[in-house]
Amino acid sequence: MRLISKNDAITYASETSRESWIHPACIRTQMVENHLRATSPDLEAAKAAAGPVHPVGHMGEPDDIALAVAWLAWAKAKFVIGAENVIDGGYTAR
Repeated sequence: MRLISKNDAITYASETSRESWIHPACIRTQMVENHLRATSPDLEAAKAAAGPVHPVGHMGEPDDIALAVAWLAWAKAKFVIGAENVIDGGYTAR
């Protein structure tokens, strides 16, 4: 997917397409909560255990991703093309 996306970013850059993508980590969504509930009898304990795997100490919130999407869609981000935006609370930096 990375190579396809980078190719598309280069191919369509002159047509004002600004393809970039986001690599999120564990974001506190209903899907994640359903998974935690299915794997642990205590949802709150499972949430507490999931947080420390991120160097910031907690899971991400949907707004963490939404704000990045809004920034990428902003007209002033017009020079951001083919960028990989890792939004993971430092998870992949470990």
